[in-house]
Amino acid sequence: MTQSPETPEATKPRDPLGPVARIFDNGARMKGARPEGCGWTSTEAVHTRFEQLARLFEAAPQGRAITVNDLGCGYGALFNWLERRLDPPLAGYRGYDISDGMIALARQSIHDPRATFVQADRPDRPADFGLVSGTFNLMGDTPRGEWEAMIRHSLTQLAQSSRYGIAFNLLRADGPKLTGRLYTADPADWVRFATRLGRKVHLLTDYLPEDFTVLVRR
Repeated sequence: MTQSPETPEATKPRDPLGPVARIFDNGARMKGARPEGCGWTSTEAVHTRFEQLARLFEAAPQGRAITVNDLGCGYGALFNWLERRLDPPLAGYRGYDISDGMIALARQSIHDPRATFVQADRPDRPADFGLVSGTFNLMGDTPRGEWEAMIRHSLTQLAQSSRYGIAFNLLRADGPKLTGRLYTADPADWVRFATRLGRKVHLLTDYLPEDFTVLVRR
C-alpha cells in the first residue's frame, strides 16, 4: 500500500519553539523594545547578565576587534550594550531570534552597519564568540527532556560556529521560586555538558540569585 506524502497531524513532530516564538511576538507587540517584552524584570538585571557573558572576552586575541553571534537576540539589547563597552572593540555582530516581532524591533531601532539581525534558531556563519542570554528560560509546555535536548543541540551548533568560545546563562533550580513555565537547572549538569564543547569551562553563580552563567573557552 502506498503511503500518502502528507503526514497526519497527529504524527507531525512537535515544534517546541513555535509557542515560544508566539509569546515573544506578543511581547514585542505589547511592550516594544524594553526588557519587559522579553520577560525580564529590569534593565539593570539584563546588564548584569551581559557583564557575566562578556567575561568570555578574556579569551579574545589582543589588539583586534571581535565578532559575535547572539542566539536569541530579542530586540538587540546586547548589541547596544556591547557597542558602548568597546573593550574589546566590536567588529561585527549578528543577532538571531525565532520571533519575527523581535527581529523587526531590532531592525527598526539599530542601524549600525556592524549589526545584522536574522530570524533563525541557529547561526548561519562563524564568529569569534557565541553568546546566549535568557534564550532557553521559557520552556512552556514542552516536556523537560525534550527541552534539554533542544538546548544541547543549540549549544553544540553555536560552539561549532565559534572560534574562541561561547557563554550562556540559565535559571537555577535552587534559586528563588519563579512563576510560569520556566526551565530551571542544576548548574553542575550544564557544566558537565559544557566540557564537551571546549577545553576550559568556568561557572559563574555570584551575581544574581536566580541565574548562573557558563563560560566555555575553546
